[in-house]
Amino acid sequence: MKRIDAAGFTLVELMIALVLTGMIMLLLFGSLRVSSRGWDAAEQRQQQISEQYQLQQFLRRLIGQARGERIRDIDGVIQVTFRGEPDQLVFAAPQFSMSSEGGLLWYRLYLSEATDERPQALMLQTRTFAEQEGVDWLSLFDPDFVTRLDDEDKGIQPPEEHLLRITGDASLSFKYSFFDSDGSEEESDQWLDETRLPTLVELTLEEFDSEHEEEQAETPLLSSWQPLSVALQEYNYAVRTD
Repeated sequence: MKRIDAAGFTLVELMIALVLTGMIMLLLFGSLRVSSRGWDAAEQRQQQISEQYQLQQFLRRLIGQARGERIRDIDGVIQVTFRGEPDQLVFAAPQFSMSSEGGLLWYRLYLSEATDERPQALMLQTRTFAEQEGVDWLSLFDPDFVTRLDDEDKGIQPPEEHLLRITGDASLSFKYSFFDSDGSEEESDQWLDETRLPTLVELTLEEFDSEHEEEQAETPLLSSWQPLSVALQEYNYAVRTD
């Protein structure tokens, strides 16, 4: 009777099969990890864009409702309740409820300096608006100055700070558009001691990679943050006629 030898794997063949199987598993897990990172990065980017959009919409609504009330500064000069500088904006507008029936607040939009507790951030300060107050623009949000006013029974509450966004190393700039006496549209990086509001405010926020300071001007992280142009409602709805 003819004998048939049983076929099987040698030890070498078994080791090669195990090595190949391990390499295939490594490739599979590596691709899954890369896909997972890509998905997480896309989700994080989408969340960042969503947060930026919501912040822009909030700023658009808030700045758009800036009021052109007439006030006197501490020198007795009559001007509007709006002071625009190249890197910050101060204005009076309704409270956060956006209700025209609510009282007005002073607002200050600016970038805070970095501290040991917090990186640089986009901040919004608020303060009570008092119609009969002689406005000192330099001390408008100074807590000590406001406390002294409150001691005079003016009913002014201390300023409050609201964190809008941690920016890290960033730049904030404003532009103000208006029509001159000839009807031509002009643009300036400041709006000081004026008796009327600008027609348009443009806000630009750029964040930079702090690890590459020499390339900051060329490597903004907020590529999706386009300059925010806000037309003031006082002109949109022809509230004023003078």
